[in-house]
Amino acid sequence: MKLTFFLTVSIFFMLSSCSKCEIICELENSKAYCSCPNVCHNGQTDLLANSLGTTVSLEQPINVDKASASISAATSAYSDTYIYLYNSDSLSVGSFHAVPGNYEMMDSLSMVLDSGFVFPVEVSYYTVYSWWNPANINELSLCATNSEK
Repeated sequence: MKLTFFLTVSIFFMLSSCSKCEIICELENSKAYCSCPNVCHNGQTDLLANSLGTTVSLEQPINVDKASASISAATSAYSDTYIYLYNSDSLSVGSFHAVPGNYEMMDSLSMVLDSGFVFPVEVSYYTVYSWWNPANINELSLCATNSEK
């Protein structure tokens, strides 16, 4: 009976520290170890970026602590491409930047945080731009890798 109570308390604790995720618990030596699997937003592939800008809203804000992107030039010319990330207060929290040319793909781009922000950072939506020529956002991954014991 105590074991059931312990698991219930652990699960309620995890809900408050790791909201909106499915909780996975394992029992080892009469102790419960619980974690939340990665909560990720994997952006639309081949999202076209141009000087008009395109905004993508997430289903729910994510406290991002791991992020990457892949951007490719949509033409043989160079593209000056940005992905700007914003929190729910519409403050810019970070960005990705690449200057691919001749259909080149730039993989594993790292997110650069804006001044005053540290990981994890809340991301609610992002806007993509390409200033010289169009580019494709081939991959955008924003993840919260929460876990507790």
